[in-house]
Amino acid sequence: ARGLAALNSAPPPLAPVGVGAIGLACALEYIDFRRQYDWRPEFGALVSWLDAFNAAVPAFAESRPRD
Repeated sequence: ARGLAALNSAPPPLAPVGVGAIGLACALEYIDFRRQYDWRPEFGALVSWLDAFNAAVPAFAESRPRD
């Protein structure tokens, strides 16, 4: 939660897409996939950032595991 709080206040830039942005997107999607921690209500800036990342990098969303 402390790491998410730090990133919520200063998420990595989306342009150019770098390893930091890809790593954060993977981590957030993994947390969603495992459903062990509901981070979305507490970290609204990261929710918006992840939505923007998925829009900017459509191939990322295509690689998401199927339920």
